[in-house]
Amino acid sequence: MFSKTATEFLINRATKTDVIIITLVVSFIAGLFYYQGVRISRARWSVMHSYEVRSHIQAVYTTIKELETGERDYLLTGNPAFMAPFQNSLHPETAAPAGGRESLLGEIQEVRNLVGDDAHQQSELSSLERLVRQRIDHANFTVGLFQEKGRDAAAQELNSRAGPALTDSIHGVINDMLAEESSMFKTHQELEQRRWQRDEVLFGGGLLFFYLGLLVTVELAARNRRRRQQAELTLHEREVLIQAIMDGGKHAMYATDRNGIINLYNRATERLMGYSSQDFFGQHVSKLIDTVFDAAELEDCARKLGMKIGRPVRPHDIYMEALKEWGFFEHEWTVLRKDGSKTPVSLTVTALKDDDGEVYGYLRIAQDISERKEVERAKNEFISTVSHELRTPLTSIRGSLGLIASGTLGALPGKVTELVHIAHKNSERLVLIINDILDVEKIESGKLHMRIRHVEVASLLNQALEANQAYAERFGVRLVLKSAPRHISISADPERLMQVLANLLSNASKFSPHGAEVWISARADFRDGRVYFSVQDFGAGIPEAFRHSVFEKFAQADPSATRSHEGTGLGLSIARKLLDAMEGSISFETQSGKGTTFFFDLPQVVA
Repeated sequence: MFSKTATEFLINRATKTDVIIITLVVSFIAGLFYYQGVRISRARWSVMHSYEVRSHIQAVYTTIKELETGERDYLLTGNPAFMAPFQNSLHPETAAPAGGRESLLGEIQEVRNLVGDDAHQQSELSSLERLVRQRIDHANFTVGLFQEKGRDAAAQELNSRAGPALTDSIHGVINDMLAEESSMFKTHQELEQRRWQRDEVLFGGGLLFFYLGLLVTVELAARNRRRRQQAELTLHEREVLIQAIMDGGKHAMYATDRNGIINLYNRATERLMGYSSQDFFGQHVSKLIDTVFDAAELEDCARKLGMKIGRPVRPHDIYMEALKEWGFFEHEWTVLRKDGSKTPVSLTVTALKDDDGEVYGYLRIAQDISERKEVERAKNEFISTVSHELRTPLTSIRGSLGLIASGTLGALPGKVTELVHIAHKNSERLVLIINDILDVEKIESGKLHMRIRHVEVASLLNQALEANQAYAERFGVRLVLKSAPRHISISADPERLMQVLANLLSNASKFSPHGAEVWISARADFRDGRVYFSVQDFGAGIPEAFRHSVFEKFAQADPSATRSHEGTGLGLSIARKLLDAMEGSISFETQSGKGTTFFFDLPQVVA
C-alpha cells in the first residue's frame, strides 16, 4: 500500500511517454499528407483557372470573327437569320435571358472576375472591352445603313475595312493576353514542379522518420512493458512483505482512502476487535465506528474537541477535525468486541501523503492498553492505601512537632530547636504530597465530587492573589492582576478552581527571579462563550526537553535531589484533570530566558 503510489507513478509516466511519441509521429505524417493534398489541390486549381481564362478570352475572339462573317452574309443576302445568333452581343440591354449567344461583354466580365486584382490584366481587359464595344457599334451601324439606304451603301461601308481593322486590333489584344496567360501558367507550373520535387524529398524523409519513430516506439513500448512488469512484481513483493509485517505485529492497523473507505485491515485488528476483515473491508469507516466504539464516549470526546477548536464536531468527524488542526491525534477509547467484552485501547490517526503533499488516505494504529490500565490501577490502589495509612500518623507527627517548635512545651536548646523546625517543615511537605496523591487518586477513580456553580471572575482572581501573595513574597515576587472582566461569571467549582490558580501562581513564583512580577489576567470571548485566563512569569522558561511532559504526574524540570525548588510534581497534572472535569482546557507558551505563560479557559455563564 505504501509503495503503490510511487510505482503507479512510474508506470503512468512510461505510458504517457509512449503516447506522446506515437502522437507526435502520427501528427507529423498526417501533416505531410495534408500538406501534399493542399499542394495538389492548389495545382489543380491553377490549371483550371488558366484554362477558364483562356477559354473565355478565346470565346470573345471567336464570337467577333463569327459576327464579322454573319455581317457579310447578311449584307450579301439580306437574310436576317445570319445576324440572329448575335442578337445578345449586338443588343445586350434587350437580350433575352435564354437563347442566342452569350453577350460579348458578359464574356469579358467573366474574365475580369477570374483575373482578380491583377492590374496589368485588368488594363488589357479594359482595352479589349473598348475595342469590342467599337466593333459592336460598327456592326450595328452597318446593319442600320443596309436597312435604311440599301445594299450599296452598306457595301461601301463594308469595303472601308473599318470593321476588319477593329477585328484585327481585337485579335492582337487577345493574342497578347493569351500569350501572357500562357507565360504566367508556365511560370507557375515550373514553380509548382520545383516545390513538388522538394516535397517529394520532404515526404520521403517523413516516411523515413515515421519508420524510425515506429521502431523507437515499439522498442520503448517493449522496454516500458518490461519495466511495468518489473514494477508490478516489485510492488507485489512489497505488498506481501508489508502485509506480513503488519499481520505479524502486535499493533492493530487499519487504513482508509481519502473518502473513508477501509482498504487495509491487519490480523492484529481482527484479534483486538474480534471482527474479521470481511466485516469491514471495502466499507466506510463509520460502520466500524458505530460497531466497536461506545456512543457515549464519542459524544463526550466530540463535545470537548468542539470546545477546544471553537466549532461543533460530530462524533464521526472527531479524527478528521483534529487532523485539520494538528495533523495528528491520539485518544483512548473503550472497544466493544464482537463477543461483548470491552477492551481499553489507545488509537492514533495520521494522514498518508504522496510526494506532492496531497493526502491520499488515513492510517489508524490501535494498541491494547489493558495491561497498562491494570498496572496503573494497582499502582494507584497501592499509593492510595499507603497514603491513607500514612496520613493519620503523619498528621499526629506534624501536630506534635508544631507544638514543640512553638515553644508551648518549654524552651529547647538552640541546636534542638533548629532540628525540630526542619522536621516540622518536612512533615508539612509530606502532608502536601499525600494530599496531592489522594487528589489524583480521587480524580482518576471518578470519586472526586465537583460542586459546579456560578463564580464571578474578578472576585475569584482577587481572592486568588490575596491567598497566594504571602507565598510569592517568600521568593521576592509580586503578584499583579492585569485585567479582569467585570460582572462576568463562569461555571466552575470555586474551591477546585482556587486550587488550579494556587498551583499556577506558586509555580510562577518559584521560577521567577527575585524582584520580578507575575501577571494574571482574564478576558471574555462572547463569540464562543468562553472566559480565557492567563498566568505569566518572566523566569528562565521551560527547558526544551521537559516541555512534552509538563502535565504528566511527578514531572519536574529538575529531578535531582539537590533541586532548589520544592514540589511534588503533581500540581500541573492535577490542574489539567480538574479543568477537564470542569469542561475546560489548559495549555502553555514558553520562551527560553523570557518566561512562561499558562492559559486555561472555562465556560461563561450566559444570562
